[in-house]
Amino acid sequence: MKNFQNDWSRRKFIACVTGAGTAILVNPFSSWAANEIDPKIASIVAKTMGIDTHNHIDVPAKMAELPETKIDLLGEMKKSGLSAICMTFAVDRPKLTEPGQAYERFVNGLDAMDEFLKTNTMTRSINLSDLQSAHKENKATVIQSVEGGHFLEGQLERLEVAYKRGLRHLGLLHDEQPSVPIGRYLYRSAKV
Repeated sequence: MKNFQNDWSRRKFIACVTGAGTAILVNPFSSWAANEIDPKIASIVAKTMGIDTHNHIDVPAKMAELPETKIDLLGEMKKSGLSAICMTFAVDRPKLTEPGQAYERFVNGLDAMDEFLKTNTMTRSINLSDLQSAHKENKATVIQSVEGGHFLEGQLERLEVAYKRGLRHLGLLHDEQPSVPIGRYLYRSAKV
């Protein structure tokens, strides 16, 4: 059996930086439960614009279902050392059953994200300049993302609405209802 400390490579370090956020501030040779911060690693993280490319805050299907519990997104990001996260949500869970439902959930999701960001005194990064400024000022930021183009429901003008609301990362398909990217399947089935 190899010794873990001797088996630590640059490749594993980079994988840890890009995929585990929080783990990078913890001494990689100690237990995951340790609270010890390795100053060398913390220095590397502080100089690096680390972006988690897929993260979730579950948002409600209806705004009345917005949880009362507050999420300390800013605190968690500071602990992780990440500069930004692609904060995503999906609109196809629970299963979509009627026309307009995906778009309603999408708007509710963005409204919920607005509340989370407001509560955490954070903003969305809209472009590379925003990301660079946030990193330089040591401010955590969010790149708004959504999984699944279901909310389009065949109406491409909704893409402009989404863009104006700050959406910058769109996964065209999602696993619950893998309709075509522009939502044509849902849109057609609504007319039947």
